[in-house]
Amino acid sequence: MKIIDIHCHVPRSPFFPGTEKWNEKWKRKNIWVCGMAMNISQSEKSLKLAKEYKQIIAGIGVHPWKVKREYTTEEYEQIKQMAEEGTLIGEVGLDYRFVQKVERYPYQREFLKNILIIAGELSKPLSIHCVDAHDDFLKLIRETGIDPALISLHWYSGSEEFIKKFVSMGCYFSVNPAVEYSKAHQKVLEHVPLDRLLTESDGNVKYQGKVGVPTMVLETVLPNIGKFHSMGLEELSNQIFDNSKEFLKINFKNL
Repeated sequence: MKIIDIHCHVPRSPFFPGTEKWNEKWKRKNIWVCGMAMNISQSEKSLKLAKEYKQIIAGIGVHPWKVKREYTTEEYEQIKQMAEEGTLIGEVGLDYRFVQKVERYPYQREFLKNILIIAGELSKPLSIHCVDAHDDFLKLIRETGIDPALISLHWYSGSEEFIKKFVSMGCYFSVNPAVEYSKAHQKVLEHVPLDRLLTESDGNVKYQGKVGVPTMVLETVLPNIGKFHSMGLEELSNQIFDNSKEFLKINFKNL
């Protein structure tokens, strides 16, 4: 089986420093890992790690928790240059739950709007963090004209109303180990077509006290998806691997 973890914070502990041993483990397991970034510094680190290690795919971005002000034209140009070099953009998005200072929300929206424009211009896929802000995110999709097939909603736990809207647009959804116990996250399996499912670890997030790592895609995520769809792991992993290649717009031979 070949697996792509679409969303993992590789530039952070426990994956960095000491990335070489992780890369070797992923190589043995046929796992490729998309490195997510929380800020500009981690974006630069993600690009560097992807050049050094074959199992790492570079993602660049600024997490909504970190968007606390207006960004300058020069900063957007820097982000665009990094996006051109990387494979995908993430982690970016909107968060109106864990960010409780409402004065930051306009900064989040403006930042994401510009990122969606950049992604559209470059045809780069995005891993989106969206919490209690689904209506505003929908508005930004329509306003910017971004192709919804470039969007993957990471760890979706919103309402059925919005999941149906995103599905009808053709967005992807990435499933992580929380699917084993989270009824909110299990809605993804109930409503999202199999050809729009991706898998992720969201490492280094903890799941019931256990640190998330890419091998959990194989050990936890795929078995839970397979159980829901009554599919064997081999068939399922092939389907989601194909989905991932289509989403990332990469030629696997070049990995």
